[in-house]
Amino acid sequence: RNGRVTECAHNNVNILKDGKFITPPLDNLILPGTARRHFLDICRNLNIPFEERPFYLDELFDADEVMITCSATYGVPVSQIDGKETGGKAPELLYKLQKAFVNDYQRKRFEQCCKGLASMQSMFSDRELLKCQSQKLKEDTAAIDAGTYQAPSKMTVGQWLDIWTAEYLGGLKP
Repeated sequence: RNGRVTECAHNNVNILKDGKFITPPLDNLILPGTARRHFLDICRNLNIPFEERPFYLDELFDADEVMITCSATYGVPVSQIDGKETGGKAPELLYKLQKAFVNDYQRKRFEQCCKGLASMQSMFSDRELLKCQSQKLKEDTAAIDAGTYQAPSKMTVGQWLDIWTAEYLGGLKP
């Protein structure tokens, strides 16, 4: 919009420049994305400077990193825009933000699923449940560290719980 960067088709677009997270301000040109808000909270918690301000195409191409955020992407880095290479200059900061986002997401997902698992606790010993939950957390953390973590597709907690139960409790019988 007249050179001002607002958002992608279904994602918010943000930049990292000189150690700072920069995101467009909430106004009539962008949607207030939940992941955008979450990344701002992460910056506050980790004492990473941030700005909510308009930025323009020249800043986008000059950014240390360009990242898109939505609840399913966890801050995906952008390496090319309109055939021009961009970003790749602050991978440590990008990784720090991504890892904090995924860790927080995993913690919240784990808490939600534990609520669903509460009804199952009478069927399985606490030790077995803890062992399965701990294994899933270890696997997800290892995948995050290796850069191979894939965001789950959008599904309800109940659907996720069914899959998780089949994969990680499959061998257990009530």
